[in-house]
Amino acid sequence: MPLGWSPNEVAAAVLRKSGCAVLALTSPIELFTQFHYRKSIREDADLSELFRDDFLFHWKEKSNTRSSLSAAHPAPGGR
Repeated sequence: MPLGWSPNEVAAAVLRKSGCAVLALTSPIELFTQFHYRKSIREDADLSELFRDDFLFHWKEKSNTRSSLSAAHPAPGGR
């Protein structure tokens, strides 16, 4: 994040862009998050099942929230 920018300012700047631009920015982040969970959390026998489940459900909740936000706030001009 650029020095001096708040998370809300960054979010507002991103959301002013087209839907395709937002998707191009967020998709690689989501893919990395899924990969990271699968490789370092899901199969780690040293972590408690509760800890792994917490990450899994947090991931699912964020995915559902993003889908809901996208539907509730479509990009201007239907993009």
